[in-house]
Amino acid sequence: MILNKQLWCISRFIHRRGICSAETMSRVIVSTDKDEIMIELSINGKAKCLNRKCQETIGRTLERLYVTMTKVQKKSKSKKAKMEVSTESTEKYKATLLDQSNNQIAMETAGSEAWKVASTLKINDENFEVLYNMPKVSTLKVSSKPLVSVPVYPFISFKNAVLNFTKFTWFRRKLDNLDDMKCDNDENEVSTSWHQISEETVYIPKHEDIGCLLKVVAIPGNEQFPADTVKNLPFKIAETAKAVAPGPGTTLFETIPNLKDFLSSQSGIRLVSYNILADCYTSTETAKVDLFAYCPSEYMSIDYRLGLIFKELKTYNGDLIALQECDQFIFKEALVPVMSIEGFAGAFALKGQSKEGLSVFYRKSRFQMIAAENCIYGEAFKDGEVEEQIQNLLRHNPHLREKVHRRGSCGLVCLLRDKVNGEYLVVANTHLYFHPRASNVRIIQISILLHAIQQMVKRGEEQCPDGKKVSYILCGDMNSFPTSAAMELITDGKVPGNHTDWWSGGGIEHPGEGQLTLKHDMDFTSVLGSRRYTNYAAGFYAHLDHIFMSSQSLTSTQILDLPLHEKVVENTALPSEIHPSDHIAQVVDFEYI
Repeated sequence: MILNKQLWCISRFIHRRGICSAETMSRVIVSTDKDEIMIELSINGKAKCLNRKCQETIGRTLERLYVTMTKVQKKSKSKKAKMEVSTESTEKYKATLLDQSNNQIAMETAGSEAWKVASTLKINDENFEVLYNMPKVSTLKVSSKPLVSVPVYPFISFKNAVLNFTKFTWFRRKLDNLDDMKCDNDENEVSTSWHQISEETVYIPKHEDIGCLLKVVAIPGNEQFPADTVKNLPFKIAETAKAVAPGPGTTLFETIPNLKDFLSSQSGIRLVSYNILADCYTSTETAKVDLFAYCPSEYMSIDYRLGLIFKELKTYNGDLIALQECDQFIFKEALVPVMSIEGFAGAFALKGQSKEGLSVFYRKSRFQMIAAENCIYGEAFKDGEVEEQIQNLLRHNPHLREKVHRRGSCGLVCLLRDKVNGEYLVVANTHLYFHPRASNVRIIQISILLHAIQQMVKRGEEQCPDGKKVSYILCGDMNSFPTSAAMELITDGKVPGNHTDWWSGGGIEHPGEGQLTLKHDMDFTSVLGSRRYTNYAAGFYAHLDHIFMSSQSLTSTQILDLPLHEKVVENTALPSEIHPSDHIAQVVDFEYI
């Protein structure tokens, strides 16, 4: 009951402040979806919806509308049993559709064409304003745990709407007044309950917001129906479940020594590679009592961690963002709407039967996505989509072959076109198998990925204008030390047959030195070299995250330092109150040679 009163009060407040105005004419809202048309209107105060095929004639559609309206009107006048209304009758047929010039649209016109040009629907003596493909908010949510200095994004999805033409209005009210909220005819009581605080798309809570609930009102718009100028557009409301809390203060990435200089001297293209720690792993009993027992549950929750992740990504101001351990539902419900607001589009690759995978986001003002492929290593091998040298290597070793098959690890390989100079760029993001005794599997996985990158480079070369190069980048959580065989294969173009990593699974999985001929002819160089660590959990830390790029066409211009070590271990390990993951984001600037 309280929630309904809140919605009613906000609605009145919005209308009185001019965000929306009172309706002057009944409306019929027409929406298209594939081969269907949905028609919504109110008859005698009752909302009615009619679904028709796009190719159905408008005459037939209007006939059905008239029949529906007649039934409703007769039922409202009488409590008698169901009344039969003939759908074949033309004597009572009084429904017409008028175009922008007030001319009647021919009855034989297909509905998909008729509604596009319609302005008024006349049924008997009642006129309905036709709104075709009106902008609509499909879903709207906000973070349930807002924190001071941490951006609160509207998790929004649209239909027939564009972000630039949509209006957002933020309100706040003290939590201790929630149960006493009153809604009467006094506007002052409404406005003192909820205070308007911002009309920005994203709101960053301030110290004075502590103890307050936040509410956002989203009015969708598009070029035809801008939210700022068109009256009567529908709106949606979302509210935080909890009041604004103080937050962590200074977060871990904000302690990076060269952060300010790095951010102020951005040059070329900025790449962010970040394992954000999947929620499907932190919510398990093993994570709570073993892996991350040192981290309080409130800081492990995805609602808390997402806010810190968004703040960090926004601060870095990257052009390319490669994320690992990205939950599928987080990608769809949170990352897509948030990154869209920040001007990004992206692709997602699911790891086999897992709930998480990889994502690559690119700034739309800088890049255009040409192609994206999910290379699931085990499936690629089974489907024969790998080089013959890998097939030969595993053909006579069923133990290693089965081990590779069972893993759901994958690589997301994207082909992008740079809008600034027309260059083509392949960006590959991966998360290799984690097990400490599976270095041999990681060699195979990275070899399969390198082959996929080569194929995408060839695809780019076919589309590239004369003289343009196809550059390439490989990044991600590779669960490998810089000296591992998998990393050597990337930078050296081959892996020696006597490398100890081939023995990581024991002699039964060793393919035999005579079979070890894995190689490639790309020119990768390591950007990060060897760092103290990129992952820091209790009892284990190592350099596991890497960035490689083509040495003949790309060069790094600056690399973001690691955060202060004393802050990393301030709360035992990562994640913690001040950091959302057990990994540290790797951020570099690069440019074309």
